[in-house]
Amino acid sequence: MENQRKQEETTAKQELERAKLLQAQNLNQEKMEQNEELAELRADTSLEKQEIANENRLILANMKPNR
Repeated sequence: MENQRKQEETTAKQELERAKLLQAQNLNQEKMEQNEELAELRADTSLEKQEIANENRLILANMKPNR
């Protein structure tokens, strides 16, 4: 009787630990995917800003009087 109870407790603890590990694994995977998305957004933003800066340089260069 006592052994069966201990076995059930051990099994329950193992199942709980397994569930916690799975949840942590899922959270880590989600974080990695979010980080990848954010990195892509940052890269896209940087490229857009550089394009705008380049366009502004051209506009300013064209505004200068020719000598």
